[in-house]
Amino acid sequence: MKKSILLLSFILLAACSSPGQNAQQPPQPVPSADIQTVQALASYPFPLVKWNDRVYAITDTSVTEIDQEIGEITLQSNECIQGSPNNFSTTFKAGSKLYAIQGIPVEEAIAVRASEHEYIKVIAPATE
Repeated sequence: MKKSILLLSFILLAACSSPGQNAQQPPQPVPSADIQTVQALASYPFPLVKWNDRVYAITDTSVTEIDQEIGEITLQSNECIQGSPNNFSTTFKAGSKLYAIQGIPVEEAIAVRASEHEYIKVIAPATE
């Protein structure tokens, strides 16, 4: 009986242990100081533009009351990037111009030039 319990305990312990728990991890490469590392995590919850450390949700609303140019998209990607840079968009291509909208503070909304005569409103989601 004791041998059966001992054997059963050994089998359960062996089955529950993870192989390679004590395996040594290979060294990770250290990026050069002049290379920017971009890490993809997942997809974003909505199409967006990031400008001036603020994330704006892209809407379907066209805007005609354009004010001054305030920036330009420099990076476009569909993948979630850890610490995404400013002037980033999931939708608009690099080179797309960003504009202030007349009568609306840039903290609330801005416009992106989608084509020669079309500007799309992007809004800052409400925060608590």
